[in-house]
Amino acid sequence: MSLDTRAIQRELLRFPGVFAVKVEPNQIKVFVKRLRPEDADILDRIPKSFAGLPVVIVESGNIPGAFSAQILQQTGRLRPTPGGVSIGYWGDVKPTGTLGTRVFDKDGNKLILSNTHIFAPHWSAPVTIGDPIIQPGSLDGGNHPLDTLATLLRYSIIDFGGVRDNLLDAAIASPINPADVLDEVLQIGPVTDIAAPVEGMPIKMVGRTSGLKLGFITDLNVEVLVTYDVDIAIFSKQGLATRMARPGDSGSLLVDATNRAVGLVFAGSDQVTVFTPITTVLSLLNIHFGTPLLPAQGRILSIDITQ
Repeated sequence: MSLDTRAIQRELLRFPGVFAVKVEPNQIKVFVKRLRPEDADILDRIPKSFAGLPVVIVESGNIPGAFSAQILQQTGRLRPTPGGVSIGYWGDVKPTGTLGTRVFDKDGNKLILSNTHIFAPHWSAPVTIGDPIIQPGSLDGGNHPLDTLATLLRYSIIDFGGVRDNLLDAAIASPINPADVLDEVLQIGPVTDIAAPVEGMPIKMVGRTSGLKLGFITDLNVEVLVTYDVDIAIFSKQGLATRMARPGDSGSLLVDATNRAVGLVFAGSDQVTVFTPITTVLSLLNIHFGTPLLPAQGRILSIDITQ
């Protein structure tokens, strides 16, 4: 059988219990929710080999987008505001997550970065550019207008129908007062550069729920199913790391040992953390950390950015 990487990933994602697939030169990794004797009937349906490669089954846990944190540790109102703290959308629904970091647009305007499902949950309620973004998020006591830090500027649309490939769950907002946003991430410091993620790379993050967490990157170029509150979305070309994030940590920035940004967290399980490589986020949202990226090279899979 001769299939390209994405075709192999899509075919194997059809099997019950499979949540993510990574094709490597000598094997195919298939990630499942759990490996238990009572799941033998489901696991036995997954082929032992596919497209001429052996299939290795890895337990990863269910992978939900961390849309709503139940009651988690309290985080307060901080002005000026660093990355790594509670933030959220104010509208008909009020998700709470993590402010990843400050970034800049092509004109040098300061912006803040998090996830679409934290800044613009467009599948659950009407979302309009200019809607309030509050800090802290509503689960931590934030309210509009008292705690409004920024207004929604741009976000990636999440497709749940399988028509398009989702490449990111990311959004940016424009601070009402740029001086209210610090150029650093809590407990990490300033982040002014980026690095390409590499398997085995030590990384760290600061999330609204978990605080400072250390881990390492385990897999890249993974196709993954992520469960949101309304449906399941397929994401392509994502990264996996060790378990670092919990509900409420969505939007956290992953950095390497020298504080270079490598990814944006948007989902996780009790086994893994799911992130989008930072170059994808910066390129598709047309933002940067201080030095604009060159135009994206090669074929970019179909994606909608609302602005």
